[in-house]
Amino acid sequence: MRTKGSDHATDLAHALAYLVHFVGDAAQPLHASGYSKGGNGVTVKFSGASKNLHSVWDSAILLKTISSKYSGSHDKWVSALIASATQYNTAAGVACASSTDPTNSKAVETCVMKWATESNQLSTDLSGAYYKAVAPVVDAQVTKAGVRLAAMLNKILG
Repeated sequence: MRTKGSDHATDLAHALAYLVHFVGDAAQPLHASGYSKGGNGVTVKFSGASKNLHSVWDSAILLKTISSKYSGSHDKWVSALIASATQYNTAAGVACASSTDPTNSKAVETCVMKWATESNQLSTDLSGAYYKAVAPVVDAQVTKAGVRLAAMLNKILG
């Protein structure tokens, strides 16, 4: 649907931005949790700073991983995620995204709810070695989101 005064390219850019955000949110466990506003209402100490739990999962863990494991290089981190993507790029891993008719909003909603349910199961157990335990989970969830987004885009773009 075209918004008043916009062109096709602008509409496609907005749709793509929404799709990227939507698939990414479904992979973030706290977005899929009703607990304390998705973790926004939970203050924690992470790397010596007070933050809300949601922001720890959205950015602090990623930034610490990029800094500590990849010498601050986002490119090296992304390359590592891409290298690990094959484990999620399976028939079962992308079945929903690659087979769902993107014009069927109910089917897309069902697909994303499946991913959100999977993500929600990851946000229920906090341990003492929190960063060490969750950093690989964060990388895996970001990678899954990328693989799923790619499958959806392949379906949409043919």
